[in-house]
Amino acid sequence: MPLPDETAYDILGLPLGAGAAEIKAAHLKAIRARRHSPREVNAAAATLRNPDQRLALDIQAPAPAQWPTALAETFADAAPETFLPPVRELGLPPLEALVVIRPDEVTAAWRPPAGEPPPFEPVDRYAVTLAVLPPVEVPE
Repeated sequence: MPLPDETAYDILGLPLGAGAAEIKAAHLKAIRARRHSPREVNAAAATLRNPDQRLALDIQAPAPAQWPTALAETFADAAPETFLPPVRELGLPPLEALVVIRPDEVTAAWRPPAGEPPPFEPVDRYAVTLAVLPPVEVPE
């Protein structure tokens, strides 16, 4: 039984692009070698003789190892583009420029004036809290 990743090329011991004469010779050699069952060898040879099945098999084959090297050579002249400046150039703003929000100041700003009683008591779920503000990380 062939291994799960064994292709017809592996069963017959052929390279990609083998011709009809090579397929026939490899078919006879694989039958004599008895490494795989005759049914598997015959199926592999039939797959390589059928142009449609062979094309499907060739499409699924991994790219050769030299392909990335050729791709790197093709794009060697292209200048690398940087769309954003590096992070260290952006930097952080000075601490004096950051806005500091303190809970007591926010509550005091929304408290009604001291002399007037509020027209109604707000429901707890509508009370003034910092829960509506997004979390902000303060740098150390």
